[in-house]
Amino acid sequence: MKAIGIDIGTTTISGVVVEVDERRHSTVIEAKTIQNGSFIRTSNEWERIQDAEKIVKKSRQMLDDFLDEYPEVEKIGLTGQMHGIVYIDKEGTCVSPLYTWQDARGSLCEENNGSLTEEIQQTCNVQVASGYGIVTHIYNLRHHLIPDTAVLDPRLTISLPSSMTADTGMDALTHAMEAFLNLFASRSVQNASIEAVCENFHALPEVWRDGTHLAARQEMLHASYLAGFAFTNNFVGYVHAIAHAVGALYHIPHGRANAVLLPAVLREYGSCIAPKLAVLADALSLGGDTVSEKAERMIAAIEAMRDSFDIPSTLPHLSPNDYTEIARRALKEANPTYPVPQIWDSEKIFSVLRRVQS
Repeated sequence: MKAIGIDIGTTTISGVVVEVDERRHSTVIEAKTIQNGSFIRTSNEWERIQDAEKIVKKSRQMLDDFLDEYPEVEKIGLTGQMHGIVYIDKEGTCVSPLYTWQDARGSLCEENNGSLTEEIQQTCNVQVASGYGIVTHIYNLRHHLIPDTAVLDPRLTISLPSSMTADTGMDALTHAMEAFLNLFASRSVQNASIEAVCENFHALPEVWRDGTHLAARQEMLHASYLAGFAFTNNFVGYVHAIAHAVGALYHIPHGRANAVLLPAVLREYGSCIAPKLAVLADALSLGGDTVSEKAERMIAAIEAMRDSFDIPSTLPHLSPNDYTEIARRALKEANPTYPVPQIWDSEKIFSVLRRVQS
């Protein structure tokens, strides 16, 4: 009898295939270890969180590789990190990062000048470490980091000017697009992204023409919510990384920078994202016979919608003298944090900037 064992550690993921004989003696047939590589960098030194979806993807890939090689496996065992915590919704979908056992928020001094772990120890006479899931959960509750409800009220957006409606709507579209195109997109991320893109294309032109259209405003809020869910779980990409750098240097509104850069970045990716663009094109019924034709129609549809909002296709005042600094900032943000479909260097960033230079 053959069995598979997988251990999900904080830094590595290890797997083993064993052969167990009639006397229950086991022999290792194959063993492998890969880097976990899922830590999410934040500005807080005490925060130690990981991308749970990425961990699942890597573990599942290891399991699939073993099963392809040893289809006669009868049993599978799985072990994981102790004490960490991750939040899921009613459908079992992950909606937060993994707060690992190394997370130190429970050791931070609170308003009473003591830490949460000290308070629990004094109150309950129980020794706890900062990384225990219950400690993390109590801290998150106290600091209002766990929302009970998301309120999407379209009446709050009616007074938003048409230009800002277009900019922010294109930003939401970019959120959904980049989360969908990135590697490791889970099924829930893919579904949310596709729905967000479709709702965006349907509702954004309506609210741009008529800001008082409540039904369209509601649909845009939902699209933005879905896109937020998608990129919270699978990040953004080079569009955002470049837009952040350009916005900081030239004071261009973030959504507008994304609107200009999105088609340029998609074209620079080339054929590696064509199959996924084709999926979106099919969802929008854009037609096309081949994958490449569908991908081109998807990009063209984005450009056509952007142009209909009187958003320019180029960035004003963009200077080649700033290319190196823009690339430095964008690459520092994106690599290796974002699971982009293709790793770029400065030359690829320069190529995108040349595409959008007026």
